[in-house]
Amino acid sequence: MRPPARDIRPLLVSIVFAAVLVPALALYYRPAGCTLEVWSSQEKSKLLGEMAVAYNSTSTGRGCPVSVDVVASGTAEQALATGWQASGKPRPDVWTPAASIWLDLLRASSPATSVAVPVTTPSLAHSPLVVAMPLPMATAVGWPDRQLGWADLLNLERQDAFWTAAGHPEWGTFKLGQTDPTVSTSGLHAFIGMFSAAVEARDKTNTPPPLTENDVSDPAVIAFVQAVESRVVHFTDTVATFTNRLRAAGDLTYVSAVAMEEQEVWSYNAGNPRVRLAAIYPREGTLFADHPYVVLVAGWVDARKRGAAAGFQQFLLSPNQQRSFQQHGFRDGNVPYPVPDDSVINAHNGLLARQPAVTLAEPSPAVLVKIEQAWPSVH
Repeated sequence: MRPPARDIRPLLVSIVFAAVLVPALALYYRPAGCTLEVWSSQEKSKLLGEMAVAYNSTSTGRGCPVSVDVVASGTAEQALATGWQASGKPRPDVWTPAASIWLDLLRASSPATSVAVPVTTPSLAHSPLVVAMPLPMATAVGWPDRQLGWADLLNLERQDAFWTAAGHPEWGTFKLGQTDPTVSTSGLHAFIGMFSAAVEARDKTNTPPPLTENDVSDPAVIAFVQAVESRVVHFTDTVATFTNRLRAAGDLTYVSAVAMEEQEVWSYNAGNPRVRLAAIYPREGTLFADHPYVVLVAGWVDARKRGAAAGFQQFLLSPNQQRSFQQHGFRDGNVPYPVPDDSVINAHNGLLARQPAVTLAEPSPAVLVKIEQAWPSVH
């Protein structure tokens, strides 16, 4: 006599349940002790976080997933100089500040630190420093044909009735805003730009050579920089403070000009604000933020972390992710010139593809340290 047939429905349910649940668990499973901690500068942190989510869903990313934290470039440099001390933040395995200039400062200011950075690092994207002005104001001073310099801005700041003479008394006085150069890349690049403009004015040259330690100590140069800084109305740690206030207020009495990255102008205008911004590229020259990808040399970055960092780096440098950077207002990580014809770097977005006309040489680490040391005495 044949045995009674077994009911296989519970078994089928279990198989189906496993087929659905196991991939889901694999997608969200986080191996203990292996999360790749990435510190990112603010302007690209949201985009980098989205890329991390996409990477974590891949088979490579699931092995050691990426977590992105926002840490201002200068704040990160200072924390790493003391062995990664940063309140409320886990220690980083990868650091991607806005510019390699912070790597030079870390090397120069803390040669004995327990954290080191590689000699060479890849660039994720480029973005030049610009002076952003509300579009009506920029148009009133000649944008897009006229590019102002730091000496021009100083002249405008000194004219208390400039906007009145230009037919816009409702705009009040010309107000310059600046971010802290010990924290913000745009603030540091602007500060360097002021020193370079001062040397140009002193030597009556069109393209100043790289700054020297003697330049930074020259009383005439210091007096020029101090004159510009003394007219700054608003100081803040991040560009977001300015853009949030401009977006909320929508008026032109708060600030007339703020130094920021070109990409931040794109990002602001992409939000369809009531008053758009235009980018002015400093006539004396400007510096590029190159957004390096830095795998830290530290005791806690073991072989598994280094492998994960290499995997995420390869993902970020892939054509699809590079295209995403450029669709979000950044320039190419390898070739910032020329931008493609279909680039978002265009006048409609308040940007000029053929600018900047002059790129400044990055100061040596020793000069950078002296520039930062000059900050408390000139602002």
